Amino acid sequence: MSPRLFALLIACLAALPAAAFACSCAPPPAPDLALQGAGAVFEARVLSGPHGAPEGGDGPYFGPVTWEVEVLRAWKGSPEPRTTISTSSQGSMCGRQYSVGSRYLVYAARSDDGVLSDSICSRTRSGETIAADVAVLGPGQPLPAA
Repeated sequence: MSPRLFALLIACLAALPAAAFACSCAPPPAPDLALQGAGAVFEARVLSGPHGAPEGGDGPYFGPVTWEVEVLRAWKGSPEPRTTISTSSQGSMCGRQYSVGSRYLVYAARSDDGVLSDSICSRTRSGETIAADVAVLGPGQPLPAA
């Protein structure tokens, strides 16, 4: 290969965009430490979602979405019996995908304006894996039905 062609090849490769990196999380802390660090911790059933993505948009949506949940019991943060959880719409941006009708033990962050959010980097658990955390956290406070 001639030096000129080699230099052109290197210049073309240098002009390529840098690689994009997906969400990367540290292992979640133990339940008691996760409770201390969370803005709210509660067990909830997902009622609907995701909400917030534009209908019929061109291409993927990368903004936030919300999920409506019914809070069954709480350990921290006094959530309303019916509340919403915000997350990124994309798993590559650490967004959590919930399943409507399923139960979760949510370790949510709370913003200064009271918005609850979650990501795949939190300790949030689903289904049968909730029991192990409840064994550490205790029974929690039941909330009245929404």
